[in-house]
Amino acid sequence: GSGCLKCPYGSISTSKGSTSCQKCEAGYGSNYERTECEICPKGYYSSNTKSIRCEKCYGNTYSDEEGSIQCEECDSTCKTCDNINGKCLTCKNGYKININRRI
Repeated sequence: GSGCLKCPYGSISTSKGSTSCQKCEAGYGSNYERTECEICPKGYYSSNTKSIRCEKCYGNTYSDEEGSIQCEECDSTCKTCDNINGKCLTCKNGYKININRRI
């Protein structure tokens, strides 16, 4: 058939007669409808190289700003941390959570 194809994640089309999709900038991802690029929320990122969608920061990484192009590494003593504020959730062996710094 000669139907229409949905733009892939990370790209959008804003006109009805469009024959191509425009890629979203780093720090943005396409909405579900692929009609607009939306800024990545805190805790997520979208890089230049593989800007398919906003990806969640995992493990020992976080992003405390909207529109991040990469995740930052948490404190080196953290095993896992909050993906938005970077505070330790679990510590590496030999360390304990600093109660005073969690607030």
